[in-house]
Amino acid sequence: QSFFGPFLEDHGLTFADATLIDDRLDNCEAFAEQGGTPLRYKMSSSPISDVEDGIAAWLAATAPRQPIAYG
Repeated sequence: QSFFGPFLEDHGLTFADATLIDDRLDNCEAFAEQGGTPLRYKMSSSPISDVEDGIAAWLAATAPRQPIAYG
């Protein structure tokens, strides 16, 4: 909350609007407790495709259901 909260608030966002990529379980759990979506990734042992798949799933779940009209 104290690290990401002010940044998100300053940009008109909440934790529900954010995802965190981190290797530490405690950071991921704390982020999830605030309503964010954590992706746990360990560079030395996890394939990058895990992050790509996680981000794709997160974006699909949070995408607007209706097209956004511009202009």
